[in-house]
Amino acid sequence: MTLDAVKAALRREPLFSFAGDPVVSLLPTGDQQIIETDGSAFIERGYFQFADDRLFLLTLRLDPARVDYFSMLSTLSDKYGNPEELSPRDAVWQFGDVRLALERPVVVKYQDTAVTEQQVDAAEAPLRLRDVTLELFLGMF
Repeated sequence: MTLDAVKAALRREPLFSFAGDPVVSLLPTGDQQIIETDGSAFIERGYFQFADDRLFLLTLRLDPARVDYFSMLSTLSDKYGNPEELSPRDAVWQFGDVRLALERPVVVKYQDTAVTEQQVDAAEAPLRLRDVTLELFLGMF
């Protein structure tokens, strides 16, 4: 989805309290944007990350008082089968270029891995997220 399509969907979606613009990004790469919004009911916060105006990472931090990790794990396993990776920290399913992860305490992430790999490969060496030094990070403020 595009940035505008996600904004429009969030305005209609009762599970989010999307206030609209501005979209603020402190990402080390300039071509990415993030929508961060409060949720309601079972969702505490939603994070929607875009590259080249395309949604490639969706993170939903769920309310652990209303939905627990094991209920989500059971639901996702019933729907998608056993996770390909399972550890005390997370469960991961992979469907082509889409990675679905359930992380503790209760965080659901959908990621377009092809776009993520393109972003890492296209980043200049000092700006690669894995290479960010404390000095570079502090310089962003």
